[in-house]
Amino acid sequence: MSRISIIDNELWAVVTAEQAAAIPCWTYVTQGLVTFGQKELLLSIPRGDEAEPPTHPLPLFEAICTMAKQGQFVGNGGHTQLGGNGLFGFHGVVYSDPAAPDGRGFPDANVLSMTLLYANEVAVAQQVGAARVLARLGRQTSHWPHPVVSVPGRAEVSLPEADGQSILLGVAKFGPPGITATREGERITLRIESEAGELLSNQIGSLAADQALCFLLQLARNADSCLVWSGGNDPSAISAPGATGERMGGCFLLLIPEEQSASRLFEDGFAILLNAPDSASVRQALASGTPLVLGGPDQPIHFAIEYVPSMAVQPDGHPAFLHIQLESTEDELADRIEMDMLSAYILQLRQAVQAGSLQVEAGQPLEIRVTLTGAAPELAARGLDVQAAQGLMATLYAITPPATSGRLEFTLLFRG
Repeated sequence: MSRISIIDNELWAVVTAEQAAAIPCWTYVTQGLVTFGQKELLLSIPRGDEAEPPTHPLPLFEAICTMAKQGQFVGNGGHTQLGGNGLFGFHGVVYSDPAAPDGRGFPDANVLSMTLLYANEVAVAQQVGAARVLARLGRQTSHWPHPVVSVPGRAEVSLPEADGQSILLGVAKFGPPGITATREGERITLRIESEAGELLSNQIGSLAADQALCFLLQLARNADSCLVWSGGNDPSAISAPGATGERMGGCFLLLIPEEQSASRLFEDGFAILLNAPDSASVRQALASGTPLVLGGPDQPIHFAIEYVPSMAVQPDGHPAFLHIQLESTEDELADRIEMDMLSAYILQLRQAVQAGSLQVEAGQPLEIRVTLTGAAPELAARGLDVQAAQGLMATLYAITPPATSGRLEFTLLFRG
């Protein structure tokens, strides 16, 4: 095992020579990203006769850290395109919950697995979601739910989307991290984490009543199987060792206005057909963030919507950084401040908040409102008791603000 410094005192990679899924490999796990609100990353590549691990992945880890400092994160279901010569012959990455080497579940909720893809595979993941490509890779490598090692030179998965196949190519799609669906018995349940639900409630009103909506899903952590589709009419499935298929995951869930309500499997996902009253009920539930159950015994539809707590990452015992809400316009920022100075100041504020011993109730929001005027900053905290807020403000006021030629406002959002 070796620990490689990537950014002094901020980011490291712990690299281990091991065997995963019977493949000798180098496994890289970052340390330090969680400080900036980003889940740590895991990447495994085949190991040859070399005595030291390749350093090729380190610039990618550094780039993701730089983005995290600016409030931009990679998450489950996301992807990154790699320019230039790519990485080990691949030209993209998709991120997901890590697969255990023995194929039995997900070992760590605070780590994202990186799976390297060819350029055409990345394009399909961008079009119709990473889950679809990962499921195909899982079937190709006979590993649940997807391969644990990115093997250069492997065969490319089949891509019927390149020939215009798939119902997903012609519908509106919504796919932030935090949305899953499973079929348990006859019922198909859509589960939405709180942050994804907030995004959805702001967008659902812009859809016409007769417009279909597709959710691009991540695989639920409790799923024991997942639909796979590579063209044609009939979906198949892959499953965990010893699984019975009691909790089958899908790669998408499609809401379709129709004359008759029904729920069915289609391609590698779930199609929910909704008559006008049911469609109105579903849209109201999605807009308001309220649970819903449709159908029952002897009915053709068995569908439910549930809301679950967010899986936002955080250092143990510290508030999780979510994002920055800018009150000033981009033009105002560009005209009034040096962006690198602003980024450095925001990073100092975030580190100060997360380094303290703040008592924020789990799941509760914490807001730090900042106003820069060119003189002393104006700071306010919401979500803390008076004594804790006073102590935090003293720490934050001790941080020297950047020079600005006019008034700028922003809010740092955290969650306990």
